[in-house]
Amino acid sequence: MPRALVSLLNDHGHDAVHTRDLPAGNATKDHEINRISIAELRVVVSKDGDFYNSFAAKNEPHKLLHIATGNITNKQLLALITINLDLIIRSLESGAVVSVDNNYVVVIH
Repeated sequence: MPRALVSLLNDHGHDAVHTRDLPAGNATKDHEINRISIAELRVVVSKDGDFYNSFAAKNEPHKLLHIATGNITNKQLLALITINLDLIIRSLESGAVVSVDNNYVVVIH
């Protein structure tokens, strides 16, 4: 995910952290990201299907915003998140996984 997404979320009042800012940076293992997410009640934002599968199998991370757009530019991603941010936030309040693609926002309870 682009670092600009962290800025966007922080600018809208959310406490977002990029993996680059974790002690191991982008080399942080998925299980460690899941552990941090659970310990700090954080939402993991990822395109990585492994997090989606991990949630289905182990109920980890705490919550997940799964970006299912395929390859799009960072500008397109930021625009998509901005347009849907209120819906995404409301959806994460009621569900554990929210999947966003170019056309839909889907909540999974």
